[in-house]
Amino acid sequence: MKLIITSIATTLVLGLGNIQAQSVKATYVDLTDEDRTKEYLITNGHESLYYAEAIASNMADPENKGPFGLPEDMNVTLGSKEKYLYKDASKNLLTSYMPGFKGHYFKIIDQVDIMKWEIVDETSEVAGYRVQKAFTHFRGRDYEAWFSIDLPFVNGPWKFGGLPGLILEVKESTGLLHYQVQSITLMDDELKIEVPQFKSVQTVSSNESYAKHYYDQMESIIEQEMAKLRAKGSNVKMTINRPQTEFLEIY
Repeated sequence: MKLIITSIATTLVLGLGNIQAQSVKATYVDLTDEDRTKEYLITNGHESLYYAEAIASNMADPENKGPFGLPEDMNVTLGSKEKYLYKDASKNLLTSYMPGFKGHYFKIIDQVDIMKWEIVDETSEVAGYRVQKAFTHFRGRDYEAWFSIDLPFVNGPWKFGGLPGLILEVKESTGLLHYQVQSITLMDDELKIEVPQFKSVQTVSSNESYAKHYYDQMESIIEQEMAKLRAKGSNVKMTINRPQTEFLEIY
């Protein structure tokens, strides 16, 4: 049997039966990420915040150091693992806050019910919970998700949600990403979800627009720094790679 989920309202009705906790905190990792950066979901059933902390990585080749501590020729692909997603189911509002530079953030406004799901009969177990399989096609990619009706929160990692239970695992069909829950904490109280506050926020119309602004800012900063080094006699060179579809479609 197949069940098509087409709206957030439908999933809310399906999910009301087994509520035992008012709030939940879930920790996820992307199994395709060799750093296994932890990402967190906090939700009270009505609002939620999903966030991932930034990590530092050393992109320089230690065998290719120039006179100023930088490699003579660096080829860098950029992208931050820091992000914040706020969802308000009552307003069907999903707001992504994506990092720029020097404390600046970009805001992208979307809808909560942007994913349409097909639920199938197949079941399994994830993190000790009985889960059921569902599929969606979202912005050019196919995803397989496993959700648990024993955790009736209409939510999941990143933008995923809209199923009659918390999504504990989800993967993209070509292996681009694979989120899996690592821990779940249930709470009797309804947590207050705080909307992130940043000192500088610019609203952009789309993920593509955000990516363009991000790389424009990065290239400007890099060029300024390279000019300073060249003025001191360095031969340092740097190429900034701008991923196209692979980069854009996973926001």
